[in-house]
Amino acid sequence: MPFARFETVPEAEILGQAILAVTQSINYEMYRHLFEAGLKAYGFDTTIDPEKWYPLQMLLNIYKSFYDKPNASSNLVAVGMKVIEASPFPPEVDSVQKAVETLNYIYTVYVRNYEPGTEYEIKVISPDEIQIVDHTHFPHDLIYGYMFAIAKRFAPKGKHIIVTREYLNPENPDADGAIYYFKTK
Repeated sequence: MPFARFETVPEAEILGQAILAVTQSINYEMYRHLFEAGLKAYGFDTTIDPEKWYPLQMLLNIYKSFYDKPNASSNLVAVGMKVIEASPFPPEVDSVQKAVETLNYIYTVYVRNYEPGTEYEIKVISPDEIQIVDHTHFPHDLIYGYMFAIAKRFAPKGKHIIVTREYLNPENPDADGAIYYFKTK
């Protein structure tokens, strides 16, 4: 079911621990003013409590504020990478396949009260190729950062993983999700 990036139901919430990754990205100082303005617009101070739930729409609006600014794509990719770097994967997750298979679980840990169907569809095409269809409301570049960080963190020794993206709606990418492919070389 198509949906728009950056828009969710009012009751959807995200755990503060996930928001903290925004402040820990290597590019944080480039967009700090946007992040803090977004928090203040929702009546929050600039200190994030990792155990508190925040409106998901607030974070989506903050991400949306990045879009027309310099380095928007690299900033969102950097945040996405930090989210994965900071995510504690169980010890048994030791491969790209196992990591992507946990994406929906991780989503339910950090996001609650979201609409059904706004998750990931994962399909193992072959031992060297995995397809992930992203139906979340998060920006494509953020999700690309997730996927790139998974490939980097869980690539088999001596192998290289190429991550590519194909928009479900190429005419208007933000009107729907995207398909990400992991190909091991």
